[in-house]
Amino acid sequence: MISIIDTFFEISLSTLLFPVALSDYISTGIGMLLFGAMIMNIVVSLTSSVPGMIAVPQDSSIAILAIITSMITLSMTGLPSDQIFATCVSAIILTTILAGIFFLILGKLKLSRLVRFVPYPVIGGFLAGTGWLILEGGISFLTGVPLALSTLGTLLKPDSLVIWLPALGFSVVLLIASRRSRKPLTIPVIMLVAIGLFYLWMVISGTSVTEAEKQGLLLGSFSQDTSWSPSLITNLLIADWSVILESSLQIGSVLIVSILAMLFITSGIETTIHRDVDLDRELQSVGLANLIAGTGGSPVGHHALSFSTLTYHMKSDNRLVGFVTAICIGTFLFFGLPLISYIPLIVIGGILLFLGLTFLVEWLIDGWAKLPLTDYSLMMVILLIIAAIGFLEGVAVGIGIALVLFVYNYSKLDIVKHKLSGDSYHSTVARPASQRDYLRVHGSQILILELQGYLFFGTAYNLLQTVRLRVSAEEGEPLRYLVLNFRLVNGLDSSAAFIFNRIRQFGKDHEFQIVLSNASDQILKRLIKSGFPAEGDENLHYSSNIDHGVELCENLILEAVKLDGDDSTFDLRIQLKRIFSSPDEIARFFDYLELIDIDTGQYLIHQGDPSVVDLILFADTWSGDQHGCVDASLRGVSFEIPEGRRARFSPRGTIRDIGIRFPHILIVIVEIAPQKRPRIFIVEEILRCSPVV
Repeated sequence: MISIIDTFFEISLSTLLFPVALSDYISTGIGMLLFGAMIMNIVVSLTSSVPGMIAVPQDSSIAILAIITSMITLSMTGLPSDQIFATCVSAIILTTILAGIFFLILGKLKLSRLVRFVPYPVIGGFLAGTGWLILEGGISFLTGVPLALSTLGTLLKPDSLVIWLPALGFSVVLLIASRRSRKPLTIPVIMLVAIGLFYLWMVISGTSVTEAEKQGLLLGSFSQDTSWSPSLITNLLIADWSVILESSLQIGSVLIVSILAMLFITSGIETTIHRDVDLDRELQSVGLANLIAGTGGSPVGHHALSFSTLTYHMKSDNRLVGFVTAICIGTFLFFGLPLISYIPLIVIGGILLFLGLTFLVEWLIDGWAKLPLTDYSLMMVILLIIAAIGFLEGVAVGIGIALVLFVYNYSKLDIVKHKLSGDSYHSTVARPASQRDYLRVHGSQILILELQGYLFFGTAYNLLQTVRLRVSAEEGEPLRYLVLNFRLVNGLDSSAAFIFNRIRQFGKDHEFQIVLSNASDQILKRLIKSGFPAEGDENLHYSSNIDHGVELCENLILEAVKLDGDDSTFDLRIQLKRIFSSPDEIARFFDYLELIDIDTGQYLIHQGDPSVVDLILFADTWSGDQHGCVDASLRGVSFEIPEGRRARFSPRGTIRDIGIRFPHILIVIVEIAPQKRPRIFIVEEILRCSPVV
């Protein structure tokens, strides 16, 4: 049944392939499409990722190929028809083979995902434009007059109305029936009924087949000289390639529209059959099919949405369906072409009008309810340009408008994922109470912006505006430190780097420092290339993460007011005097100390280590010569805890009984101030009964 419906469709579409001047070659066009349908079904059945897929030459590509053959025919006016035909066929063969190569490359490189970025209304505009071209071609096929404002008078004459008006009525019946009934037999039954009614009218009116052919009511018989043959590829040798090259842009548009139509159809098949389709494999499948089918003159083809989903609904989704369909089509190709002359012209033209109306109704009427006004308007613009100027121009304008709308909409997205202030967001460094209190009051001098997405001029400029608003704010602390976190930034372009330079200059002018945290090497290279100092300066700092960046700002705030904490000094000897009652006890205590050297990032202790360490002392300084102690300077101590988190503490103080007080600690990492080599005192095997402990 699928083969019967497809045969009727391919016969109807073949009438579009060549202009009126080449109407003698309609039988060749029919053979080209049937050959393509046969080959594509065989190849796709063998190679598709989903059984039951049906592939045929597509109406969208045929509509544009019809434009190409019309241009070629017009350019070669006055030359022998066989040379014009050879050039038209060669253009079709070239286009199909190029499409096959294009599909194969995209599939091999797994680039199908790139096609999915094409906006939905652009695809809709292309397909609606395709519907218009098919509708226009159907009217022209029926009447021999192109559909245009200048020809409306001719089309409305009685001798024209009697041809295209019944075909239009038949197409409307097909459209209504297809939308209201999902039964697979609906379309073929209506076609057979229409043919039966036509021949019943002939019997009643006494019209013979010969008279019907003379009146243009039947497709008519064909000359054997213009029948399709496998040697069609030899036309490449006598074609006028200079004329074909003039249609290069139109050939390119066939490739673009074909890949977009395939994406749209494949997505529809996925939705209907509730199965994932490997689009890269399908691209390779139809690529191979087009390479083979192109040698026989077939137009570009790929999966057929209606036929592929029909096999699913009929529970026939296996690879034999494609083979059976190919056998039936091949049988008709080699043995049944003489029967074509008895098909009523109204039926063939009506099928063409039905295909065109299907596209237009789906996108113009159904799309009104589905699409936002902006998307619907874009689709209408593409359709109108295709109808008024040309398909290629519609494609170009549609893509251009879509890009402009994308940039505009993306620029409205807020690249600032989180906007924080230093009075509420603090680093993980454990600080004395006086410092914590001060930062809660004055920490709003720090503005923390966590950025996201891809940064370009439009989005980066919004960031500049955000900083300007914060600087101009009259309430609260003035902005002194700006932390920009790039952890969620995918990248930035040169225009965004220019904006960051403006922010940096703005910081110098308004006396606030900038800290860049989590910036990838790629982003840093882009910024440095645009003028950022590689090592930073007094107004620009680089930080490996946002925690260190905020800590840097906090330290600068505390240093500015000389707020070092609760203790006037962190000399270890002074600290021990507060614990022990006499110098002798301190001296006795030092007998239990082990002095070790630590490098930056060194693991001091791991969770689960044997419990031989009872106390760890961290000191900023140790003055004096007793026990040979020298200056030791620590930036901090980090405790890595589950889920990748890290808690950090100031260097002074002690850690007692690690296994009890810090049960979730995984490792302890020492962070050392630049150009310092600290020494840490570890107390081992202290007698717990000793009064000095």
